This record gives sequence, structure tokens and C-alpha cells, in this order.
Amino acid sequence: MYKKLIISFLSIWTLNLSAQVPNAPSEKERLDFAKTYFEYGGSLMPSFTGKRLQSGQVTSFEQAASVSQYLTWGAFHFWGHTEFYVTIPLKQDLLTKNEETSFQLLHSATTGVRLYPWAMKAQKIRPYAGLHWGALDFKQIIQPDAIQPTLSKDFLLNYEVGIAYTYKKLGVRLGINYLPNNKWDYPISKTIKSDIKTPPYAVQFGLLYAFDASKNEK
Repeated sequence: MYKKLIISFLSIWTLNLSAQVPNAPSEKERLDFAKTYFEYGGSLMPSFTGKRLQSGQVTSFEQAASVSQYLTWGAFHFWGHTEFYVTIPLKQDLLTKNEETSFQLLHSATTGVRLYPWAMKAQKIRPYAGLHWGALDFKQIIQPDAIQPTLSKDFLLNYEVGIAYTYKKLGVRLGINYLPNNKWDYPISKTIKSDIKTPPYAVQFGLLYAFDASKNEK
């Protein structure tokens, strides 16, 4: 479903961008097309089922929901129709504290692109769709074991849809990230592995501060 949404947005974005060609921007507007921003926010990931070995049997338990904070540096291009960005993870917090079980699901720095069928404009809500790629590490933490393995996936392609709103130099973003590669063949002992599925989506909320990086002052 998410792939179909991305394809639909790509088609609308291409048509809208092509429709603007007869009304090409002036030379001054051509130099004003890029707007850089910094964004601070968090991604809320729901709880999921973990696996552990108890008395020789594989048992299930609930891992807590979590919020991962991030910092993004990006820019709007092509007169507000395209956005390129790099996101740096900051911190992961579990919403429910548990002294016995927890986990780490840590993203590396990610690179992405978002497409806007209708160009970003101040005081206008604009939908977008995009994709981003990067690495991901997953680790269960079950006390009192001293060492738990960390599994890594070096290159993941994820999808996203959402809406953005800007007012002067400030803005907000609300989106959903779809994470299709969410299955882990996780070692719960030295000899036994069990399938664990981390959440396939995360809800994102961010605050933006934007400024014109290529403003033509003439």
C-alpha cells in the first residue's frame, strides 16, 4: 500500500512540476529556490513482542513503546516541490520502565528525499511522500544476562508519508514512517534463535526552523 502511495505521489509531483514550465520563474526566483532548515523531533514506535528462553522454553513478552529523538538538516529544492535531508539519531527512550527487559533499536544517520505534489508555501498544509535509507541495529536486553547479541542491517530502504506546515521561519511536521524490513532471526541463547518482529511503522513529529540559504539580495 505504501509503495502505491509513493508511486501516486511521484506521478502527481511530476505532473504539477511539468505544469509550471510555461510559467517559468524569473532569474531572481531561480536563485531563491533553496530553503535550508534544521528540525528537532521524535519518532514514536509502538510496543512489540519480544522472545526469551525460560526453563528451556521460548516464551513471549511485551517490549515497551519507545520514542527516538532526532536532529535533521535539510533543504527544500525545485521551488518547494522536493526536499533532501540527513537525519542524525540522538536518543531512544522507553515509555514504560522495566527492570527486567528492554531493548535498543538504533538507526544510523539516514539520508532521504521527500516529494511535494503541491509546492511548500507559508501557512499552507502540504502533503508529502518520500523514502530514506540507512543502517539499523537491534538488541534485546534481558536481565541478569551480562551480554546480549546485537544484530545489524547495513542498508534499509524505508518509506514515509505525512504533512508539513510552515509559518515564516517556523514549521511543523507530522508523518508516518513505514519500516518493511522488520523481521529479526534473533539468538535468544547460544544455540536457539527465534523470529522477532519489531514494529513496521513509527509516527513522527518534528519542529522546523528554516532560512533562505541561497537568497538573492539583488
